[in-house]
Amino acid sequence: MFIERLLNQGDAPMLEQWLHFTAARHWLIAENVVNVNTTRNARGERIPYRRRLVTFAPEMLGDSSRPGVHVDQVTLDPGAVPEAVVTGHPHADASGYVQFPNIDVAVEYVNALGHRGRTKRT
Repeated sequence: MFIERLLNQGDAPMLEQWLHFTAARHWLIAENVVNVNTTRNARGERIPYRRRLVTFAPEMLGDSSRPGVHVDQVTLDPGAVPEAVVTGHPHADASGYVQFPNIDVAVEYVNALGHRGRTKRT
């Protein structure tokens, strides 16, 4: 019923924009969570995965009274990469330190529940 009402009122383009917005945001949240323990890059170097952030920009759908959004860019979180001494870890440096991704699963969870703007890590 709700979907039929939206489609019959001509709001399908706005609904489509909202779905694209939500899908892009959740895709990056999922990618961040999946890589929470990735301590090396694709080339095998000791460079941990960095949290991805998505930025959206306004877009008009041909009618200024019906605004929308699109993905403007995906950037890497510039936040600090945590380090810890982990005895016996295969990715530790000569001093025993391992660099971990700058991902906080609790922050990603809150972002998945409802986005109120770009979340900054402190």
